[in-house]
Amino acid sequence: GTPAIVIDMGTAVTFDIITKTHGYEGGIIAPGVELMRRYLHEQTALLPKLDDSLQIDRAIGQSTLEDMRIGTVIGFGGMIQALLDGVLAELSTRGEPTPHVLATSGTAELLKKTLRTPFVVVPDITNPIFPPIIRGVEDALARQGYVAILGNTDGEASREASRLDTFRERGIDGRLLASVEREDSAV
Repeated sequence: GTPAIVIDMGTAVTFDIITKTHGYEGGIIAPGVELMRRYLHEQTALLPKLDDSLQIDRAIGQSTLEDMRIGTVIGFGGMIQALLDGVLAELSTRGEPTPHVLATSGTAELLKKTLRTPFVVVPDITNPIFPPIIRGVEDALARQGYVAILGNTDGEASREASRLDTFRERGIDGRLLASVEREDSAV
């Protein structure tokens, strides 16, 4: 199996770490950029609600809205980089080979401007890169005595919730999620 860090960027950001030695090792859960943006408005008395734009043109804002947008966009990238740095350092200390870093879901493209660590954006589960990843995950799990169970949700939140409930009810030991958000209904 190929070692990998899969970062799924939805409402929450999940990291799933797969190593050559142990297969699926575990993960990290952190707030997604939209959650950070909403939280600023909802949990402070004077900060306004941000619009949907994630576009920033500079690092120093000239208005409250621009200040908030810069803080969340650059801050989000910094958070992801700090988490990656920690995982990569731990894996390196243990002598693990450098993993491939894959980012998927709605805000993965956002990291292109802020992340120092090389990574590949995988916007869609139907991308041809997934069969070898799934094969690697299955092989790594098999070496540890586990079986991979896949569930497709077609991007529907209710189906995703149902699959996760089913996995929990059946005592699934771990999870590797790849969420797909499509903004163009024609896709």
